[in-house]
Amino acid sequence: MLKKWMNQFIFSCKDVSFQVCNQGSQGLLTRFRLFLHRLICGPCRDYMTQIEQMDSSVKLLIGERQDQFERSKLDELTKRIINKHGK
Repeated sequence: MLKKWMNQFIFSCKDVSFQVCNQGSQGLLTRFRLFLHRLICGPCRDYMTQIEQMDSSVKLLIGERQDQFERSKLDELTKRIINKHGK
């Protein structure tokens, strides 16, 4: 019973990678499900940490020029980096 509930409620690794790469406005339930998966899955925990570090690095690289870029262009750049190096 518990295993069935966990499989329905906690994201799979594939779902986690999709959610992390498509960071939009995530609801409370989605963030909680990511948190639960992060607690039990070491590889996904490492993956999420790497994505967070890459995102903050890109923002630091852009630095004072960030206001010149539209937010969508920054998101597009982040997704391209993730797609290129995340596989």
